[in-house]
Amino acid sequence: MGAMSYPVSGTTPAGVIGWRSVRLMFVPCSRWNNIETAPGVYSTAALADLDSVITFHRQSGATIIFGVYGTPLFYAQTAANPAYGDHVTIGPWGALGECSYPNSLPAVAAFVDLIVQRYNLPGGVWFDAHGATLGKGIQYWEPWNEPYMKNSGNEATASGQQVNAYWWGTNSQMVDMAQTQYEKVKSMDAGIKVSSPAIGDNTLPEGMLGTFFSTTGAVTNKSGAESCDAVAYHPYFAGPPGVVFGDWQRPYLGDIVSGTLGVTLWKSWLTRNGYAHDLWITEWGMDTSSGTAALTAWYTQSDSFRYTWVARVLMAAAAQGVKLFHPWGWDAENSGHWKTDTEGVVRAYNDFAQKCCGKTILRGTYFANGPITLEFADGTSWAV
Repeated sequence: MGAMSYPVSGTTPAGVIGWRSVRLMFVPCSRWNNIETAPGVYSTAALADLDSVITFHRQSGATIIFGVYGTPLFYAQTAANPAYGDHVTIGPWGALGECSYPNSLPAVAAFVDLIVQRYNLPGGVWFDAHGATLGKGIQYWEPWNEPYMKNSGNEATASGQQVNAYWWGTNSQMVDMAQTQYEKVKSMDAGIKVSSPAIGDNTLPEGMLGTFFSTTGAVTNKSGAESCDAVAYHPYFAGPPGVVFGDWQRPYLGDIVSGTLGVTLWKSWLTRNGYAHDLWITEWGMDTSSGTAALTAWYTQSDSFRYTWVARVLMAAAAQGVKLFHPWGWDAENSGHWKTDTEGVVRAYNDFAQKCCGKTILRGTYFANGPITLEFADGTSWAV
């Protein structure tokens, strides 16, 4: 599950949604630029809030993906626009310089050191308080969100303009950013699995992912493929096998199995090119926006329709080897009304967590726009 706000407002998800993994990238207290307030100075208030978030989810049995996002303004590039985003460019989350290539890779490594030490190693504030009962605080690491990997920077033309691109740097700089984190994480706790920067923008795997894997960092002299254990990507709109609803899956995206963003295509691309990386879905939703015509129509369908839709997407992804699956956010309707849709989305998610998570799938069958059946090594099966 993705988390975007803390403290949680409204109905608490505790005891309602049995998620098994939580992605912390956009929660305010997890963002780099909210934690590091001056070079080498870290906010005790932000870290205390982050302690509470991680404690809450570890007590609920969830693993944690820590995602690095939000370059502090004092590390942002000062080159003039519009070549690349810089200290006068506003990012998608409203902060100046937040998507800039940082001017100090040692500062990136120092931030990684702070987080891994605090939550995973003896001597860390959180680990010493909770490690004996909750284990390590962080199990997975994601080094950035949706870099377009087009070497085009942003399109800002004036100071103070907001742009939606999440990365304002070259492809080589993105690899250096990822490799710096990978090397530091692995040197401190080799058990943490590290993904690629999350791939978005409805691209084929040979697009942004292929560019990242084949690019070499100018500073680290490592390729993107050498900078991660797994591939993280965001297959928005990918629905159950063989299902088209409204404008979703048109004209080319397809479903979670066979579409452009389908797992089959991404897994086969990795295998065909000799990569053994795991595949993670760190964001997913029926839509990328709220209030669209298709999303509004989807919510008017029956509870059983919504239950079947979400359950089959999760089942099909798992059957194809996806290791982690995170809907965009529990308080964002484009991935489900997680607070109120108890017999649709919530029941589908909870049933999947109980019947599938942590098990070994032996075999599965599906019919286009029809049922999916999974059989597990423990002798159980599940059909939806």
